[in-house]
Amino acid sequence: MSPNLIKNARRIYVGGLDEGFTDEDTLKNVISEYMMSRGGATHPGNPILSCKITPEKGYAFIELRSVEEATNVLAFDGIAF
Repeated sequence: MSPNLIKNARRIYVGGLDEGFTDEDTLKNVISEYMMSRGGATHPGNPILSCKITPEKGYAFIELRSVEEATNVLAFDGIAF
């Protein structure tokens, strides 16, 4: 599998963010802590490599360190921030 396909498989979309509601570090930390406390992280440490919010459009992309962890975080669909 090509590196670009793997990188895309490790990225998740987070929608419904109000402009100015949060910053990238806060979103990254909240999702990381949620994953670690509920078994979504497969290894110790922060599972999130990067977070990029597009505030004017109300969404973010989060890159996780593995495809498995990206799949695991999908189980948390609909959690309230």
